[in-house]
Formats: sequence, C-alpha cells, structure tokens
Amino acid sequence: SSDDVFLNIGRDYPDPERFTVVLWDIGGIKPIAAGTTVCVSGRISLYRGVPQIQLRSASDVKLYR
Repeated sequence: SSDDVFLNIGRDYPDPERFTVVLWDIGGIKPIAAGTTVCVSGRISLYRGVPQIQLRSASDVKLYR
C-alpha cells in the first residue's frame, strides 16, 4: 500500500544483495540523505532470499548524521 515504506540498505532495489527495513502502515516519511547512519533492531527474516527487518513505527528507526 502507499502507507508502507521500504528502506533498502547497501544496494538499490531489486538487487538481491541489499538489506531491507520494512515499515508497515506508517505513511510517508522524509527522504533520508545518503551517508546517514540508520539504526534499527528486530528479528531478521528472509523474503525471497533478501534479509529484512519488519517494523510498525517510524520511531523504531534512529538516524545519525
């Protein structure tokens, strides 16, 4: 849906070497500048061979510049 956000880390979609942070049902977020350190924690799972962490709140993502 348009409320879901996918943060692809390391590589762009659809590169299978990327790591994805999925934020479900949160609406839009501001773009994150290149070079920003992103910190999340959660259970890592595989979706079609790509590692990901699924989150429910943007507050679960910490940004460090």
